[in-house]
Amino acid sequence: MTQTESIQTTTVSEINPDRLLAELKSAIQTTLFTSTLRVSPRQVNQFAQETAASFLKFLNQEDEAVIRIYGQQLAQAGLGHQSILALSEALRRVCWENPNPGVAVLPAAGRYANALLLGYMAEREAHILREQERTHQAFLRTQAP
Repeated sequence: MTQTESIQTTTVSEINPDRLLAELKSAIQTTLFTSTLRVSPRQVNQFAQETAASFLKFLNQEDEAVIRIYGQQLAQAGLGHQSILALSEALRRVCWENPNPGVAVLPAAGRYANALLLGYMAEREAHILREQERTHQAFLRTQAP
């Protein structure tokens, strides 16, 4: 086993998945009603579990493209700005407050949060542009004789 593999294996084992899941669930629950109406309280566990799983997988693979896509999916699902920021903060807090955070965990949490936010913001921007185009087309139809 190489030193890098040892660090990556240690990194994942240092994160308490139950604590991570609880923190993510709490973050979503406290900000759920700042999200769009498409988000149901029943989806809290699903979002928390998916985010925890994607973060733990990221610690081993560090595929930022996958996390950007996941961020886009969260935006499409209707998660609001406050919820996505609370998720990012919960991830960082779990890593920071970990009894043995290790060198690799905190920077990885930052890279994960950045990739997640980039994907989320890109999708929100695309959604706004689509809405503006639909509004513009509706306006043009009302102006046509």
